[in-house]
Amino acid sequence: MRFFLLGVVVVLLDQVSKFAVLNFATSSDSWYVMSFLNIAPVWNYGVSFGMFNEYDMDQSIFLVLSACIIALMLWAYYAHIISGYCMLMVGGAISNCIDRVVHGAVFDFIDLHAFGYHYPTFNVADSMIVSGAILLSTQNFFIKKNEGCTR
Repeated sequence: MRFFLLGVVVVLLDQVSKFAVLNFATSSDSWYVMSFLNIAPVWNYGVSFGMFNEYDMDQSIFLVLSACIIALMLWAYYAHIISGYCMLMVGGAISNCIDRVVHGAVFDFIDLHAFGYHYPTFNVADSMIVSGAILLSTQNFFIKKNEGCTR
């Protein structure tokens, strides 16, 4: 149950952060925060990190694929196949699906850049999805084959 609550917290954090930026944004201009960080509101009509953003694709494709992936991850979680890190990814995916249903696109606003490199604009949900995937991969890398994956 506690890992389920982690997924709920991820959804709440992401939706509240998007709500705050959307309500304080008066234009699509970016705001300087630090030398490596800007708040740059953009709408992502594509998939992860804006890929296929320029194509006019049916949003239902994204929603159906996302629902299937979320269902598979939840099944794996409840079947004790994967750890609580999965809920970081599930919470992020659900929150981005909420954006697609409500707005027709995912709202991104975190803009990282350093040393001439510019990372694609993302949101809290995206960072939780990536963090969950890294943690899950790291956990699975260090688990001995005979121990299995436990929560």
